[in-house]
Amino acid sequence: CDDVRSEQNCEARSALGIYTDNSAIVVPQGFQPLREKFKLLHNVRKILPAERVSKCFYNRVSKEEGVEVFLNRLRNKANHGNLMRCANPWACPVCASIISEGRKNEVKQAMDWWKQQGGSVLMLTLTAPHYSSTDINSLKPAMLKARKHMLKGVRATKDLFKHYAIEHYISVFEVTYGENGFHPHFHILLFTRYHISNPRESVMRLQFYEQWVNACAKAGIDEPSYEHGLDLQDGSYADKYVSKWGLEHEITKGHIKKGKKDSKTPFDLLRDYAETGNEQSAKLFRVYYYAFKGTRQLNWSQGLKKLSRTNEQTDQELVD
Repeated sequence: CDDVRSEQNCEARSALGIYTDNSAIVVPQGFQPLREKFKLLHNVRKILPAERVSKCFYNRVSKEEGVEVFLNRLRNKANHGNLMRCANPWACPVCASIISEGRKNEVKQAMDWWKQQGGSVLMLTLTAPHYSSTDINSLKPAMLKARKHMLKGVRATKDLFKHYAIEHYISVFEVTYGENGFHPHFHILLFTRYHISNPRESVMRLQFYEQWVNACAKAGIDEPSYEHGLDLQDGSYADKYVSKWGLEHEITKGHIKKGKKDSKTPFDLLRDYAETGNEQSAKLFRVYYYAFKGTRQLNWSQGLKKLSRTNEQTDQELVD
């Protein structure tokens, strides 16, 4: 306002609520993704009002101080200070995008280090039978138990690792939702000294499948099929996967990363609720969250981070 009289007019107009709704303001290019993330975070607060994520970027860390704004001149970006960050990679669309980007860089650093040593990285995918009636709260711990048997608890698997010169691995836990209910699965990056061509058609895949069947049996899971239960792909596929890993958390990039066919990622469910108010999507997101709350998304074999000089950072450290 230019002067006192116009300032009084401004206050009067503001009180009457006759200013243009700011939802009509054109958001500059590059700011729309951030706006969408906070819009989805607002909807998470409705779905999970009692969880810490509902306070993310909403509550002050110190009630005695105000909210600060900092400018990072190197990145030419602004950030808030004295606002709580939940660091929840499973439920928060804002924190998850930061965490997934950090984890992706860590994984890429380890892969680049291994390739410099002359090795290659294969990608092993593991899943198990599930149905629309399957309880995810029972299936998830069973899957984790089967993975433990697969990677650590069986002599035969250790022999396979030795035979194929697999010295390290990184396991990623993901979940989608489709007509057969929740679909938890593992992507495991195998760091091997060998360069194996066409691993999908190799004896190696059959040998690992046999061990996965045994691991599932020990965990009380139905026998997986050879076609759908286990896949093994070469280094080029592993590179492509890691370059896009975490994009399901970049919830504004749905055109890049969405569930295949009729399946949806958890943030697809959240987006559906935000856009349509679909209570079923909200319910499914809630079921998913409580099933996976506190679960580690990534597991590294012992010693890999130290050897590849990858910094140990918690989720909280990444978002802070």
